[in-house]
Amino acid sequence: MNLYMPAFFSFSCKYVIYIHLQTLLFAVLLFFSGRSSAVQGVDLKVHSHTFSEPSPIKQFVDSFEGESVGEGEITFTHNRAEAVYTFKGFHVGAIARYDYWVGFSQDTVQTVFETENDLPIGNGIVRNLFLDVNHNQSKGINVAYSFKPSTGLSITPTLQLYRSESILFGRLDGVLAIDIEENINGELRLDYAYNEDVIFDRDPQMFDGKGWGVDLEVDWQINTQLSVNYVLLDGLNQFTFEQATFTEAVLNSNTLRVNQSGVLDVNPALIGFEGEKTVKQRLPSKSFAHLIYRPYKYVSFDARRERFGAEVFIQAGAAVHLGGFSTAVLYQPKGEAYVLTIRYKGLGVSVVTDNRDYEQAHILGVNLNLSY
Repeated sequence: MNLYMPAFFSFSCKYVIYIHLQTLLFAVLLFFSGRSSAVQGVDLKVHSHTFSEPSPIKQFVDSFEGESVGEGEITFTHNRAEAVYTFKGFHVGAIARYDYWVGFSQDTVQTVFETENDLPIGNGIVRNLFLDVNHNQSKGINVAYSFKPSTGLSITPTLQLYRSESILFGRLDGVLAIDIEENINGELRLDYAYNEDVIFDRDPQMFDGKGWGVDLEVDWQINTQLSVNYVLLDGLNQFTFEQATFTEAVLNSNTLRVNQSGVLDVNPALIGFEGEKTVKQRLPSKSFAHLIYRPYKYVSFDARRERFGAEVFIQAGAAVHLGGFSTAVLYQPKGEAYVLTIRYKGLGVSVVTDNRDYEQAHILGVNLNLSY
């Protein structure tokens, strides 16, 4: 059975756990490099965040194989690693990033779940299918300058310049209808650009793109007790791929049928074409707002708002400070997740998850910062 949608999912799924393993490995390298070097003005940062709304991340990685699937319309992973050198307010660095955003309708989730688990799709139904994929893997450099218009206030705009190594960008949408006599009518429209064709299994294409992005950070120490930090990532951005391979096609239901087990069997006719064209891609912006109120020497209260595209996560909690060591625990209502942050001098580690069992987690995030 092949509805083509599982190919989009499986291509994105295989990277999710791999990205987090890379993050943990880089954390070890950061730790030991920090202990063996006395170089000042260098910051190493890793940010990794994965969220799967309809199912645990592990089930998404397995293309929804399992006993059931919940409601949801988005899965994404955002990952970036940076090394930045600072000198007299100037910041120059290198960056590597991996982004994957998948938007879909609930009908799409249900259809993929049924097909991947060989379940009967039923009859007398109409499914509105929609799948939007926005993937980019890039490396580049950045340059920034910190302005200090007043005491305690720092404003830092950053320009990023990228070379993109991989793209999967486009959508699949249409309608699938099965009447009570199990007659099928449907049409799917496909339009996407790619380095690796995950639907028709063509040979990988060698091309790359160029991109740019603008970030912004505002750090404000309002008084001795209250401080605010705001970071906007990809506030403006664009990636351009010249001579990118693409496919535009319409898949009709002339040969759709339901087999004796009630499982949808699809071998649709394909009308369309492939070729090369210039593709312009934009990634969703991300923002992070952090409010710290520290009325006591050893205790502070934290509130955070994190936004990935249209997805917003609110966190609140408290921290304990003992000399150069501090630890904070925050609660996130969305997904019922917890955040644990530990800082010691120039090293900071933060982990967020909604389940100690990684196979059941819908949310998994790791932040690492090392200054030396």
